[in-house]
Amino acid sequence: MDKVFNKLRNLDAYPKINEDFYNRTLSGGVITLVSSIVMLLLFFSEFRLYLHTVTETRLIVDNSIGEKLHINVEKPLQKHGGRLEHNETYCGTCFGAEMSDDDCCNSCEEVREAHIKRGI
Repeated sequence: MDKVFNKLRNLDAYPKINEDFYNRTLSGGVITLVSSIVMLLLFFSEFRLYLHTVTETRLIVDNSIGEKLHINVEKPLQKHGGRLEHNETYCGTCFGAEMSDDDCCNSCEEVREAHIKRGI
């Protein structure tokens, strides 16, 4: 039995240091052995979960056809995101078809024309 305890003491990865030499203890060996086993179990269980893929196929029916989406707009925004001041006019975005920063599209027709002009 002492032979087993000596081998377990030699497993101690965190020996207590008394001045200039290491003092390996039985409790340190037990803690090292238990923590190593726990780490290996955790590693292999996580690795198994990583390798195991689950494919889930679902079909969800949208029941909201007929419902209206209510959008409240308090004050229009400039295309740079700032609020309009009192005497400014609204400058809508052309959704990527602007030739310069000064281009504005305030209707669907202007957006279509800007995309045609840009060749998008």
